[in-house]
Amino acid sequence: YLTQIIDYIKINFSYIFEGNVPASIKGNYEIIAVIEGYTKDNEITKTIWKKVFPVIKKTYIEANKENISIDKTAIIKLAEYEEYARSIMQAIKVNSSARLSVQMNVDLTADIDEVFTQEKMSPSIEMPLNVSYFTISKLNNEEKPGIIEETRQVEVPADMKKIILCGMIIGILIVSLLFIIIFTIEPTEEHIYIKKFTKIFKNHGNRLVALKSKIDVPDKPCCNVRSIDDLVKIADELGRPVLYVYSPNYMEIDRFYVSGDTWIYILDIKDYIYSLIDRNIFSKTVIEQKEENCKTKDLPENS
Repeated sequence: YLTQIIDYIKINFSYIFEGNVPASIKGNYEIIAVIEGYTKDNEITKTIWKKVFPVIKKTYIEANKENISIDKTAIIKLAEYEEYARSIMQAIKVNSSARLSVQMNVDLTADIDEVFTQEKMSPSIEMPLNVSYFTISKLNNEEKPGIIEETRQVEVPADMKKIILCGMIIGILIVSLLFIIIFTIEPTEEHIYIKKFTKIFKNHGNRLVALKSKIDVPDKPCCNVRSIDDLVKIADELGRPVLYVYSPNYMEIDRFYVSGDTWIYILDIKDYIYSLIDRNIFSKTVIEQKEENCKTKDLPENS
C-alpha cells in the first residue's frame, strides 16, 4: 500500500463461537490500537515506547445459546497515528522505528451444566508507520477448535479375587508382625554390659594394655577413680598405659589400673558400667570381690 494515497483503513473483525448444545456464555470484547516505537539489532527487537488507544471500548455480552458471533468494524485514520509517533520520537529524541497494531481482544466463558471452558483470542493486524509504502500483516487469525470435557466418577464393581488376595497378604503381614513382637528377645543384663564394655575398648583401645597375671604391691596406696575418662586423663598426665588383666570372658575383667610413682589409680569397671546403664543392683559376689581386692591389693605385674 502507498501511504500518500490512503485516507483510512477499514478493518473487519469477526469472531464465532460454535457449540452443539446450548451454553451459558458470558464475556467481553474490545478493539484497541497500539503504537510501538522499537529498535532492532541482530534480529532482536527492543521496545522503546508504547501507547494504547481504545477504538471500540470494552463491551460485555451474555447469552444462552449454541452459537455466538461478534462482527465489528474499525476505521483507522493512518495519518493521525503517524503524526503521534513522530511527536513522541521528537520529544524523546530517540530515532526509532514505529509500527501500528490493531487488535480485537475476546474473552468468553461457556458454562454447560456447571462444566466451564474459557476462550481468549486476540486477532490483529500490524503495519509500519512513517514509511512510503507498507504491507499489512495478519496475526492470530487461525480457527481454534475446542471441546468441553466433563469428568465423571463411575463406580467400578469390586474385583473379589483382588480383594481376597489383598486380604490374605494383609493377614500374613499381621501374623508376621505378631510373631516378631512375641518372639523378640529383650536384651539381657549381660548383653547390655558387654555392649558398654566393647565401647570402652573402641574409644580407648590405643591406651589399654592387657597383662597375663596379677601381683601384690603392698607399698603403694590405692586411689579409686570415678570414670574411664578420669583414668585416661591420669594416664595421659603420667605418661603411663591403662593396664588390665586379660580374660576371654569380658565379665571377668573387673578392674583397670594406672600405676604411678607413688599411687595406684584403680577403676572398678563393673561398678562404672552398671552406673552407665542405670543399674544400682550388684551381686553379692561382686561386692565381696571388691572388698577382697582392696585387702590384697592385687596389682598388674610390671612388664
